[in-house]
Amino acid sequence: MYERKTELETLLRQFGVGEHYSGYKLCISAVEIALEHPESLNSITKCIYPELADFHHTSLKCVERNLRTMIEKIWKSGGREFFCGPDSDNQKRPSNSRFIEMLVQVLKSETPITEKNLCEFCAVTTHYKDRIAQMESEAVKQQETIDWMHDMIWDLLGEKKKYLAEIEELQKQQKQSKDK
Repeated sequence: MYERKTELETLLRQFGVGEHYSGYKLCISAVEIALEHPESLNSITKCIYPELADFHHTSLKCVERNLRTMIEKIWKSGGREFFCGPDSDNQKRPSNSRFIEMLVQVLKSETPITEKNLCEFCAVTTHYKDRIAQMESEAVKQQETIDWMHDMIWDLLGEKKKYLAEIEELQKQQKQSKDK
């Protein structure tokens, strides 16, 4: 779990949340619990909050409030786009349990999170990667159309040249027949 803890810390710092937020350590502990006991996400207030309150020597109310405050900060600092995508109409921040579940999903992915590859997890980045791939595919089709049109134009120019030569030959023949 230690390497995943470092990844989680990296992710939280990217959203401007560090140890100066009371919810920071609570969030890390909550995710650790959820990773070890996934069923605890079904009843966060009964399973995770009491354990957090005991471990961090605080009240259940403070646990809930500090997590909520930290999530609000993250949501306003790019978290909505990161977790939901650029076209999401989900303007409300997620509940504490939903947010912890989102973090667990990110951490369960096979690719480790580092500051360098953080964008790979971002829904916005995924959206734009898909859009770029679509545009590249369209560009290939457009280039094929341009090449086809180019070939058609050259074929038409070749035929025009051939017809002009035939017309010129016919005109010469007509002129010769008039001259006789």
